[in-house]
Amino acid sequence: MILLSLAYFFLLALPNATGAKTPEMLSVFEVDEYAQYSHALQLLNPADTLKGSLRNFLVYDHYFYGYPFYFFSGLSLIPVKWIAGIDWRSQTQVIVLVLRQLVNVLPNILSVWLLTYSATRFRPAWKSMLLFTLLLFSPGLLGNSLWWHPDAVGLMFVSLAFFLLRLDRLRFGIFYSLCAAAVGVAFGVKYMGAFFFLLIPAYLLIGLHLKKITWGKMALHAAVFVGIMLVTVVASNPLLLLQERSAIIENQVLQFSQTSQGILMGKQPFLQNGRLPQWFTANYGMAPFLLLLAGGLAAGIARKESRIQSILLAAWVVPYSLVILNASSQRQHYWLPILLPLMAVILPLFPDRPSLKAAWPKKAWLGLLSVLVAAQLLLFVVTDVKIIINATQREQTSPSLQFTETVRSQWIATNTEATRLIIYRDWRIYYPADENAEVFIDWELANNEMIETRQPDYLLLEKANVITYGAEDYLESAPDAERLEPMHRFYRDALLDQIDGYSLVYQDSFGMVFKQD
Repeated sequence: MILLSLAYFFLLALPNATGAKTPEMLSVFEVDEYAQYSHALQLLNPADTLKGSLRNFLVYDHYFYGYPFYFFSGLSLIPVKWIAGIDWRSQTQVIVLVLRQLVNVLPNILSVWLLTYSATRFRPAWKSMLLFTLLLFSPGLLGNSLWWHPDAVGLMFVSLAFFLLRLDRLRFGIFYSLCAAAVGVAFGVKYMGAFFFLLIPAYLLIGLHLKKITWGKMALHAAVFVGIMLVTVVASNPLLLLQERSAIIENQVLQFSQTSQGILMGKQPFLQNGRLPQWFTANYGMAPFLLLLAGGLAAGIARKESRIQSILLAAWVVPYSLVILNASSQRQHYWLPILLPLMAVILPLFPDRPSLKAAWPKKAWLGLLSVLVAAQLLLFVVTDVKIIINATQREQTSPSLQFTETVRSQWIATNTEATRLIIYRDWRIYYPADENAEVFIDWELANNEMIETRQPDYLLLEKANVITYGAEDYLESAPDAERLEPMHRFYRDALLDQIDGYSLVYQDSFGMVFKQD
C-alpha cells in the first residue's frame, strides 16, 4: 500500500505539471483554479511588520471556500517562495504543480488510507488491499487529483472523522471529541461536515440502545459534539471573528443560492432518459457494480456483525445523496465523499478466508462476485490510463490553445496601431496579457453595456457560449432571467453577427473573433 501510494503520487506529477505555463492557461483547463490562483499568491505578500504579514496570510478575499483550503495552499507555497526567491511568482508551472500535488493528491491518498482502516482496521490484509486499490484507482478520485481544489482537503477531514469514530468504538471519549473537531474543519472547508447531521445522532442512539450511555449522557455528548464542532469551525476560519465576517456571509449566501438555483444554467436532471449519466458510471462504476454497493449496504444492515457500521454509513450516504441529487449542477467530485466510503460494503460479502471445501452455490456466488469486482477494477484502470494520457497531452490537443495560435498569427499580430490593444476574452479562451495587449474577462460573461464602456479592440468568444447563451429559448430555463438577460442579448447579437460596432472576422469550432469596426 505504501509503494502503491508513492507510485500514485509521483506518477500524477506528470499530468499535473501541464496546463499551467501561465496563470491565464489555468482558465482553459480548470477555470476554478484560475479564480483561486491570485488569492493563494497574495497569502504570501510581504508586509512591513510581522503582524501585517500574518494578516496577509489570513485575509484571502475568496470567501466561496473556507480558510483551511487556503491555509494548506499557503503552507505548500512557502518552500517555493524560499527556493525561487524574489521572482517566485513567475514560476507558475512549479507553483501549480506543488499546489495540485500537496493540496489534492496527498490529501486524497491520505483519505484512502483513513477510509481503508475505518472499514477493515487493516485485517485481513487481502481485503484491505482490495479496498485500498478500488478506492485509489477510482477515476473519480483520480480526476480530483488532477487539479487544485478544496474538495480533497474536505474529503480528508471527512475520512478522518470516520477514522476517529471507528477508533472511539462507542466509548464517547477523546476520539469522539477529535471526531467533532474533524467534522468542524470539514464544515469549514466546504460544508462537507454538515452531512454528519444524521450520522452523529444515529451513533448516539446506538450507544443508548446498547446501554453504553444513558439519556442524560446522550444529551451531554450531543452538546459536547456540537460545541466542539462550532468552536472548530470558527478556529479554522478565524476571519469570522474579524471585520471580513460580513463578506464571508455574503459570499456564502450567494454560493448557496447558486448551488440550489444555478449560475448561468438552470437545474439539470441527474438521470438522462432514465439512465445514469456516462460520466457517473465511468468515474464510480457500471450499473452492476453500483447495484452491488446498494445490495451490500442493505445486506450489511441485515447482518448482525456489520449492522452498526452499515447503519452509520447509511446515515451518511442517504442524506448526502439526496442533497447532491437536488443541486443545480452535477460534477463528479461532488460524489467522492459518498461513493468512496460506500465501496467498503463489498468486503463483508467475501469471507475472510475463502475455502475450497465450500458448497457449490457459495463457490458460484463468490466466483460471480470476484469477477464483477475484478472487471470493475479493470475498467477503473483503463479509464485512469486514458485520463492520465489526456491530461498529459492537454496542451497539445487543446482547441483553445490552437484557436489562440491562429488568432495571434493571422489577426492580432497584424495590428499596426501604436496603442496597446484592449482585448476581451471569455473564460476558456487562452490569451495572456503582454506588452502589446491588455486582456480582461468578466465573471458574469460579456454584455453590451460592458463592451460599450471598455471599448475593446477585439472580442474573443467561446463558440459554445455564443450558441448556448444566444439561443432564442435560453431565458426560458435560465435560473435568473432578469439578471442574465443582458448577457443573453449580447451573445444573441454575436450569434447573428450583429454586435454594434464589431464585425466577425474569424471563427472555428472553438471560438469566434470580433474586431472593432
